[in-house]
Amino acid sequence: MSSDSEFPVHWENPDDANLYWTRDAVHEPRPSLPLRRSFSRQIIGPGVERTMQVYQMPGQSRSILVNGYMFETKIADAPDVTKQKQQRAHAILDEHIADLPRRWYDEFEPELRRDLAAWRAFDLPDATWDGLAQHFAQMTERMVRHWEIHFFTVFPVLHSTRVLSQLYEKLTGDHDEQAPYILVAGFPNKTTERDMALWQLTELARQSPAVTNAFTAHAPNVLMPVLRALSDPASQNFVAVLDDYRSQYGERGEGSLHLPTWHEDPTFVLMVIKAYLAGARREPATELQAVANEREQMIAETLTKIPVSERDAFMQTLQRAQAIAPLRETHAFYIDQASVAHFRYAVVEMAKRLAQMGVLKKPDDVFYLELNELREVIHYPESANVKALIAQRRTDHARWSQLAAPSAIGTPPTEPQSSDPEQAKFFRPINTDVPAGHISELKGAAGSRGLARGRAVVVLSEREFARVQPGDILVCATTFPPWTPLFRVISGLVTDAGGVLSHGAIVAREYKLPAVVGTGIATRVIGDGTLLEVDGTKGVVKIIETGD
Repeated sequence: MSSDSEFPVHWENPDDANLYWTRDAVHEPRPSLPLRRSFSRQIIGPGVERTMQVYQMPGQSRSILVNGYMFETKIADAPDVTKQKQQRAHAILDEHIADLPRRWYDEFEPELRRDLAAWRAFDLPDATWDGLAQHFAQMTERMVRHWEIHFFTVFPVLHSTRVLSQLYEKLTGDHDEQAPYILVAGFPNKTTERDMALWQLTELARQSPAVTNAFTAHAPNVLMPVLRALSDPASQNFVAVLDDYRSQYGERGEGSLHLPTWHEDPTFVLMVIKAYLAGARREPATELQAVANEREQMIAETLTKIPVSERDAFMQTLQRAQAIAPLRETHAFYIDQASVAHFRYAVVEMAKRLAQMGVLKKPDDVFYLELNELREVIHYPESANVKALIAQRRTDHARWSQLAAPSAIGTPPTEPQSSDPEQAKFFRPINTDVPAGHISELKGAAGSRGLARGRAVVVLSEREFARVQPGDILVCATTFPPWTPLFRVISGLVTDAGGVLSHGAIVAREYKLPAVVGTGIATRVIGDGTLLEVDGTKGVVKIIETGD
């Protein structure tokens, strides 16, 4: 852990210093803004609580905010109680694994589609202030339900891979962490659908010399007006299909409420197309089929290692896990991305009007308000006095962003703590302390097999993706689902946070992209242009040659 001088901790409750608090660097690699933090507590939090009740999961958790970062501690039950609750929870989850495909396709997805259709139909710019306030209130109420669906889906998916990996190791004696998850890779989902559509859009761009010339001559952030000004039929067709793509897949961004979605700002989409055009021609459909072929070959090889009497039971476990594996990405398409995008759209519209009223100095000040504070401002804008508060929070956030947040604070436990092994594969405990002396290699989790060599590009925000060139090795704190189109541009992936079940590792395996995740310090010790060798089989990153 970092020292207090590097990351000063003020304990509002002095007793909390005696507890051990860990940071979720997978979802929140940087200090989050007040609206994002309160969204987590008031909308995502109830979804977690409700799901834990339904699945009767053991233990409780508490969270605190320190320097803009969320830290969490687990409050365990007595060991005998924990064991009883775990057995009960696993039995309930087993039932939900079997029923999840029906629930998702017959109940959850139609429910989400209905809400999203209603929100798309609501005319934000032309709504009255009272109508906008009512829409926002109804939306936030429904979003709690969306996050219930999120966890009702994710927990059984995680449990299915837990059961599969434990059974795989027991029956084969193979301790390779990646192996069980290759058995559930290569199935179509909303992420692969979206990325395939973007590649097909790139192939359409190649058919118009005017379009390809425009991509070569202009930066992505200024390209859209240039494309719209092109008059030849092929160019106009490309722009029409591009607009359709953004309409269909554009309700997503980096995962931060304060950043625009692809629908609002096409820069990210155009940047990826530009990189695709600059790279070698590929056959994504063939590549995806290769992943499926590898999966089927590995299933056949695995069965030869398993006693005949156990094969039927293993295949039943595998098939159940395969049936729900695509939902890990597909649920995010509707909830983490589209649902959150519409929350942002409503917030942005209100912020514009609040700035016009003089309540906010500028529209993006709204992201420095807590959700309850925003609700208060919505109902009583004429008496709102939040400018000084927002100015202070901007200053605090800028200062916190310069801190190197540790992976944990408080008092480490004196005895080993029981933990969910599957969760540990997702969040993977990491050490964020930078060792003294020369660093020639970093160790992390083996996220996706293979060996890659290339120049590092260190990216801390989606806004920096224009620097990514074909063949680069992407070095980042963590990855978010909208980033995956870049996985066909880069040659390897290195992250600070995450384990073999983190988003970056899962998708890297789908793209056969060598990946080492959970290094703890990669973004702090690797510079742009550094020549790296990424061994995604062993979980090692070698620093071959530092950049200029």
